[in-house]
Amino acid sequence: MTSLVLPAAVRQWQAIKSNLSYLLILAATGMVLSQTMTYFSAYHTSAAKMSLINSMIPIVSIVFSAMLLQTSVRAYQSLGIAISLIDVGFIVSSGEVLQVLSTPLNRGDLMMGVGTLSYGFYTVLLKKWPVTLSGAVLIYVQLFLGSLMLLPNMLVMSESVVPSQKAIPLVLYASCALSMVAPWLWKRSIDRVGGMKTSLSMNLMPVLVFMISYLFLDERFELYHLWGTLLILSGLLIVQFRSLIKMYRGKKG
Repeated sequence: MTSLVLPAAVRQWQAIKSNLSYLLILAATGMVLSQTMTYFSAYHTSAAKMSLINSMIPIVSIVFSAMLLQTSVRAYQSLGIAISLIDVGFIVSSGEVLQVLSTPLNRGDLMMGVGTLSYGFYTVLLKKWPVTLSGAVLIYVQLFLGSLMLLPNMLVMSESVVPSQKAIPLVLYASCALSMVAPWLWKRSIDRVGGMKTSLSMNLMPVLVFMISYLFLDERFELYHLWGTLLILSGLLIVQFRSLIKMYRGKKG
């Protein structure tokens, strides 16, 4: 990424320098705290509970938006968010939401909660601080600053700074897809539709995970997958109700 983006970063150096304090906070919340807490939580809690806690990002984003951006949430949007959230829980718990929630909180749940709060905060900050940098440079600077923040921890905790052969595909996926492509698309979406609507896309994650698992891991299709997916989509459509009406009227006109 450096070979592609560094020339543009040099040209935008004055903007980087004037926004450095903002960029440090964005890197700390979006690149360091949220991802680190998510990765470490996987050692201490179940994937189902991680998905359930992660699905709280839309609600966290709404709360921070109301606090920092003075945005308001309409009743139909709250209804759509609630429907999607309930059905995310329905899918990831295999229809046994209460059973998953009845398990006691552990260190992994708290880590995942911190990561969720951090990413919701990061989502709102991207909207509150429209830094005058191109999308690629913005992500590049955040990754660079985040890497510097994580370097001491890596040197202390890692047995080797060179990944094993088995770990190389995971490292490539985490560094390219999760750390570069996903944040860039996330930022583009926030710029176009806002933080609240963007964060709702997180509720599609259990649906996409099941589809990938069904195609590549031979996971069985269950009826709760169908109902959960349909209800999640219905919740998202309710949230987008006014936008869909405006789009329909625009085409009709």
